[in-house]
Amino acid sequence: AKTFTPTSSSDISPLTSGGHPTAGFNISRGDGQEDIKNVAMQLPAGFLGSAAAVPLCPVASANAGNCNDQSKVGDVVAEIGQYGQKLTLPGKVYLTEGVGGDIAGMSIKVPAEAGPYDLGDFITQGRIQIRPSDHGITVNFVDVPKLFKGVPTHIQNMDITLPGIAQSTQKPFLYNASDCSPFNIITSLTPY
Repeated sequence: AKTFTPTSSSDISPLTSGGHPTAGFNISRGDGQEDIKNVAMQLPAGFLGSAAAVPLCPVASANAGNCNDQSKVGDVVAEIGQYGQKLTLPGKVYLTEGVGGDIAGMSIKVPAEAGPYDLGDFITQGRIQIRPSDHGITVNFVDVPKLFKGVPTHIQNMDITLPGIAQSTQKPFLYNASDCSPFNIITSLTPY
């Protein structure tokens, strides 16, 4: 049986109370390990994102890979592959309308291009939910595809960068908590 010992990390800077930090998130799994199926990232209470910072991309447009750059809130670099064979692919992160009562959603779009091959856009949709217990935000990606048009993805590493100020509108997107108490970002990763 394959092992599953993925890692995650984050970098929030600056940590100024009430400031607008740039947030970096990394998820990685070892070569030859089980693929990542679900990602749940619990942000601390008080660390917020503004759904009003950019126009929300309609879910149907996000599913089709047609979000407008006005809805872009960040960048992603994905490394896919297995057994020493890796391909690095850059992509974009968009804020979308929410589903099922969610405040908003998140769409990650990575063009699947390698040399002369273009398989189109690999799209993963996430939900942004408010926790009733402490009003913090949890971002969930469920059933991350492990196949794309018949090709195994084997995501090995994913770096997501979200600027505190939305590039398209110059409006604040991320907000640090207004107090200076320490906080943790809790990430749960489950395999297929």
